[in-house]
Amino acid sequence: QALRRIMGDDPFPQVFDALQPAPDVGAAPGASGLSEATAERVSLSTVKVEGPACGRIQEGSGFFVADDLVVTNAHVVAGQDETLVELSGGDELEAEVVAFDPQRDLAVLRTEDADRAPLPLRVAAVDDTGGVFGHPGGGPLEISPFRVSDQITAVGNDIYDRDRTRREVLVLAAELAPGDSGSALVDPA
Repeated sequence: QALRRIMGDDPFPQVFDALQPAPDVGAAPGASGLSEATAERVSLSTVKVEGPACGRIQEGSGFFVADDLVVTNAHVVAGQDETLVELSGGDELEAEVVAFDPQRDLAVLRTEDADRAPLPLRVAAVDDTGGVFGHPGGGPLEISPFRVSDQITAVGNDIYDRDRTRREVLVLAAELAPGDSGSALVDPA
């Protein structure tokens, strides 16, 4: 909202009508509750996603869900002709978008020879806690504690602000920033 006020125009789509005004989620937890071993293992399976689009570099986060397959948000890779994933340690790999859903804001990228373990998936529930593994501001990997405050059906527009859509959305108490889009939510288990 602050960016919209500064820029005067509204270059960003109103994706979630149901979140006006923003829900009161309370404070983010003080710690993720993750063991050091879990945090290290997840860090190896987390990537920074970046590429040029619309005259600028778009950055976000992602994580491996299968051999050489990374999940991120569709808006992170929208409009990119070339997408790179940066592994922990700094190596960069070319990635190809193999699935793109602007309604759900999800994308799947294929890499080659990443040799990273996929993260197991499960459905989150209200009051789950853990860490968001992301690259805020396109910087180094950070783990931000979270608590799932609510789960709602958000009604709004797709990432292009063209078509109406409904999404099941987790509302988080967490301190996140641009660049965290596409991050994995990891619980202590």
